[in-house]
Amino acid sequence: MTVDIPAWPASTMLSPATLPASTPQTKGRVYIAGPMRGVPGLNFSAFDEARDRGKSLGWSVVSPADLDRAVGINEQTDPDTLSRSTVLAFVLRDIESLINCDAIALLPGWEHSRGALAEKTVAEWVGLKILDARTFEPLDATVLDEAKRVVYNDRAQDYGHPLDECRRIAAFWTVILGVEVKTEQVPLCMIAMKLSRQMNRHKKDNAVDMAGYAECVQRIHDEAKRRGQQP
Repeated sequence: MTVDIPAWPASTMLSPATLPASTPQTKGRVYIAGPMRGVPGLNFSAFDEARDRGKSLGWSVVSPADLDRAVGINEQTDPDTLSRSTVLAFVLRDIESLINCDAIALLPGWEHSRGALAEKTVAEWVGLKILDARTFEPLDATVLDEAKRVVYNDRAQDYGHPLDECRRIAAFWTVILGVEVKTEQVPLCMIAMKLSRQMNRHKKDNAVDMAGYAECVQRIHDEAKRRGQQP
């Protein structure tokens, strides 16, 4: 079933007057961006944590999760049930909200969200500050900085230690390929895949992932040694 949320005039829905005020007592107005679709509870909890963190650091915060709640969207809403006209209304609302801010703060996983990527592009286009929603510091990390963040934060939380994850993958590959695959060979093969993609077209994500997988090789050996095991 497709759900339609009653339309309202853009001038009412998107008026900057409806956004949190930016005053001399605040650092400015910041828009939170990050993944929602495909994340449990539409990732509202991460948006809420970022909103509260931003406020504690002196920002006036605009959160799409709060904007959604104001029109009846909640953690249980299935985004696939929303009509195209409703989705377009949300896109217009969010972009208008964004361009009336001074900065955008990006949640973990923003790189894999079409909406967040689009919002980051718009923010860069209109000259907003680009911040990390975990620290509200500038998001201008080098390839090595980003690789370290991915390996030790985002993916570590999702997949566990690389020694355990790559052992599982190696076991599957051993069965599928009919030859023994060692644990450390998993990240090495992933580096080879990223090299192939880089040869087709440069993309920063390739460099970040190659650095991250190289770090995983070392972490596999370090953790195996700590456990008194073979890698």
